[in-house]
Amino acid sequence: MSQLERGSHIAQIVSAVAVVVSIIYLAQQIQENTAAVTFETNKGLLELQFQHDAWDQDPVLVELMQRGDTLPESLSSVEWAQYSRRWALRYNVWWLAYSGFSKGTLDPDLWAGWNASYAESTCLPGAKRVWEERRHWWSTPFQRMVDQHGASC
Repeated sequence: MSQLERGSHIAQIVSAVAVVVSIIYLAQQIQENTAAVTFETNKGLLELQFQHDAWDQDPVLVELMQRGDTLPESLSSVEWAQYSRRWALRYNVWWLAYSGFSKGTLDPDLWAGWNASYAESTCLPGAKRVWEERRHWWSTPFQRMVDQHGASC
């Protein structure tokens, strides 16, 4: 074997090692990026929930929501518009959590709690009515999941 061939073999080995090191480095970077995206998704959803919960400081709105949850037919058209928009926002937050969980960017433990809480709420008469009127706003897989929860009420 000539020196040129030997040099070529050494260069190929060095290149192969460099490729392996690069792949390991990229895998590590992807893991770190995934962790960062997961954290930001969790944080963003919690911030949305906190904003949503801040509305509960208004006793008039709380009373409207309680009445709408149990007796939606007792609401005026204006009250129904307020109630259904608030529930649509709740379904949006649930859908965002569902999407994050489905894509692997929402912590499974956080998802389990959110899903149980929102699923339980779907049994409320007002929430059911909002879902029946507006379910077409959300993705088919999410519709199926909410429908399954609603069927178990």
